[in-house]
Amino acid sequence: MTIPEEKNKVSTQDTKNTRPQTDDCKTIYDESLPKGQVTLFEAADKTSAYLKIVSTTSGEQFTKDEILEIINEIGVKSEININQIEEALATLKDQGDIIKTIKITASSPSAASEKAALEIFFSLDNPFVEEGEMLLKVLETEKSGKDIYGNEITLSKGTKPDITLGENVIEKNPGEYFSQCLGRVSFENNILSIKNFLK
Repeated sequence: MTIPEEKNKVSTQDTKNTRPQTDDCKTIYDESLPKGQVTLFEAADKTSAYLKIVSTTSGEQFTKDEILEIINEIGVKSEININQIEEALATLKDQGDIIKTIKITASSPSAASEKAALEIFFSLDNPFVEEGEMLLKVLETEKSGKDIYGNEITLSKGTKPDITLGENVIEKNPGEYFSQCLGRVSFENNILSIKNFLK
């Protein structure tokens, strides 16, 4: 009589520490099924999801379609890394027991600019301004995208350009630059200045 192998049985120790070690993750699915234990995590910002499987039998393994059905049931809408799942299931079939926690999906940011935009109020062809005239305004932009459930999210703010104030320019409000005299504007290498015509 052949003694059944014990190595593929789920133990309490196997299923306790299944969270990814590099992210602050939340468990969104954790079920003990006839073929094994399936656990899914989401990152704290909901921009990526992770999978871990513990096998209960060496005779019958999870299929790719079964895993994808579970992922679909919990509402994940971003593109799934099917190759990663297939490779993990093949490893599980060959080696048994546990597959390492793998990233199965990640949201993609939009192609929005990562730098904040500048609104220029003076003419570049004829850069003469009056005293008190607004010269520049920094417009904040956002790098947006969707989380793994398809919801719109802001991933990061645009990087504010480093404006250096030259002569006769003042920043009255954050990101708003004004002329302190009548003159000609110079704006090169992010250095903003005015040549005073009255001197």
